[in-house]
Amino acid sequence: MTAPELGQQMLELQIRHNRLWWAGEAGNWNLAYYMVSELGEALRGIEATNGDAPELQPQKLSEVMPRIMNPAIQTVQQALAQRKKVAFRQAYDKLSAACTACHKEAGVDFLQIQRPKTPLLDNLRYAPTKGN
Repeated sequence: MTAPELGQQMLELQIRHNRLWWAGEAGNWNLAYYMVSELGEALRGIEATNGDAPELQPQKLSEVMPRIMNPAIQTVQQALAQRKKVAFRQAYDKLSAACTACHKEAGVDFLQIQRPKTPLLDNLRYAPTKGN
């Protein structure tokens, strides 16, 4: 079986990262927690299927990504548990910085991740519904 193309997997991360931002900004903590969990799951998929990607040799993507990304994911999860936008924004910025750091280590430091300015896709309602 052929591994998925790494660029396609990174696009999935970008979508999750974008949706995480808008869910947090809307105060939809359940959706935001779901998105950060999905982002973590997508990272594990990359590590499993492209852990030996040639982009990072002699290092292994399966070792670099968890070292850089896991602490940032945990920080976002902790911030979401507080249900405070200030904590979320700070944690989100750390997550973005971790993404950029991973790109730098892979030699593609021109890929710099930041807060989105518009939703990547606008067909998901970010405002929480009653009870959420």
